[in-house]
Amino acid sequence: AATAAVFAAGVGQRCCGRRRRQAWTRAAAVSEKQTVSEVLLDLPDDLDALRSSLARLCDSPARAAMLGEALGGWRTSLLRGSLPGDEAVWPPEPLGRELRSTLRDLKLPEFIADSPSLVDSVLLNILDESVRWERAQSSSSSASPSSSSSPTSSPSLGSIGLQLGGSSGDAQSSQASGSSADAANA
Repeated sequence: AATAAVFAAGVGQRCCGRRRRQAWTRAAAVSEKQTVSEVLLDLPDDLDALRSSLARLCDSPARAAMLGEALGGWRTSLLRGSLPGDEAVWPPEPLGRELRSTLRDLKLPEFIADSPSLVDSVLLNILDESVRWERAQSSSSSASPSSSSSPTSSPSLGSIGLQLGGSSGDAQSSQASGSSADAANA
């Protein structure tokens, strides 16, 4: 309920970076007392299409709250035909910056504005690819400690592929083929 109150207040949609970080801290503190399921149930109804992916990908209530809030901000921006600002904390940098730049170049926000099903499809793909990228970052930084000093050293940053209109199953098959391509490029 407290996380829903944070969303109802419009946090993460059109506020400055400092206020957003404070709200995320509040959401994370509240979610530590809850399970991942409780956090997901507290998400606004307009994020229903993303709940099962969040349940699959989130290993802690704090992560579920943070991703739910970030996805809510992205969804609001995309439905308006725009992108979240550079102060958005998700997806992590440099992926977030590259993703916003690519989506802006493709004029995707303008194309999918006012189409909740397309926005949800894009967000599901962004979520899946972001998690895949974070895992690749973790494995590459644990494999070679010196690579963690350079944020652009990710082997998979250029291979992020988004699909429009696909189901999460399509996104998963995209992940599998993207992983194969990453392996072939390595």
